[in-house]
Amino acid sequence: MPEHQNYFGIDENLGPVAVSIRREKVEDAKEKEGSQFNYRVAFRTSELSFQHKIGILYCRAGQSTEEEMYNNETAGPAFEEFLDLLGQRVRLKGFSKYRAQLDNKTDSTGTHSLYTTYKDYELMFHVCTMLPHTPNNRQQTHPPQIQFLVFVLIINQAES
Repeated sequence: MPEHQNYFGIDENLGPVAVSIRREKVEDAKEKEGSQFNYRVAFRTSELSFQHKIGILYCRAGQSTEEEMYNNETAGPAFEEFLDLLGQRVRLKGFSKYRAQLDNKTDSTGTHSLYTTYKDYELMFHVCTMLPHTPNNRQQTHPPQIQFLVFVLIINQAES
């Protein structure tokens, strides 16, 4: 069995990580071409996270740019119903469970968000219509709380 070369380090966002590389000779390579090898690379974090942050954008009929979507302050009833299926609205100030970098002290990232649990997982949704923003601000694209470490981004598009 081929040996692995293992490398370990600390990533500022992921914490402890390991990279494992394995080199395997290709058996049916033609001799005149010389030896050929396959390389297998595995990347692992040291801990399995049971907490995930998920971003949700609302896309109004006719919208096509991220800027337009990030600037939506309100949404239609179908979107609100969609949110109700995903989790429960929680007051951020004083929220003691997984907050996914949302401010639970001063409301700087909004007053409410969407939270749920599934099996052993905690999910906090960063819903663009619930995040504070300045209307028509070109810098609004990718608010910092959505931009970093988003596990999944869901875009709900309204019907025309």
